[in-house]
Amino acid sequence: MSSSTSWILLLANPVVLALLAWLVKRAIDAHLAKRLEDHKAELRQITERCSAELRVISHRYETMFTALHAKRVEAIQELYDLLLRSVTSVGIVLSALDLNCSRDVLKKTVEDNAGYALSSIHALMSRYRTARIYLSEPLIKRLEQIARGMEATNYQLIGTLTDLPEGSQELVDQLQQWRQHWISLRAVLDVALEDMTNEFRRLLGFSEDELKSEPREESE
Repeated sequence: MSSSTSWILLLANPVVLALLAWLVKRAIDAHLAKRLEDHKAELRQITERCSAELRVISHRYETMFTALHAKRVEAIQELYDLLLRSVTSVGIVLSALDLNCSRDVLKKTVEDNAGYALSSIHALMSRYRTARIYLSEPLIKRLEQIARGMEATNYQLIGTLTDLPEGSQELVDQLQQWRQHWISLRAVLDVALEDMTNEFRRLLGFSEDELKSEPREESE
């Protein structure tokens, strides 16, 4: 029997064929397993590299936004203090202004209280121009209303009022008109102060529901 015939008979043996099939399968499985492990190792390297890059980017943006948040908090806090001072000073003007007051009282009110109120609002507007980038659009509109209200409160009218005759109807009429300007300005300031308060509370983490909720009255 030739060697070729012997190989054919050997390969035709079911046991040999099963053994060969098992060896081939093992070789293929080992090859695929190695490729799979190589692929996993490559993916782990890519994942670790991407994670490291993401951590760097995340830290960079976290640092940037933390700094911006801190600047925004500082700007709104300063604006709130200036706005509160403006509201208080305008309230003093309104409480001092009386349609029956004498010219001397009116002059003192104008020189002391009104001048301080206007300087307070000017300081508020000056800080607003540098802090505008940190404010929400609704709050910007409120503060722009204050600027327009200042234009309506004509400071030049003050000198005219003090020169009018004591007790004259013209003095009463012009004083009433001037007082109405301050009332309108105070109304805008009050709304802006409420909006500024809510803006600051949002920065502190208050939800919209908490901002809208009314304080409960204490039970007797």
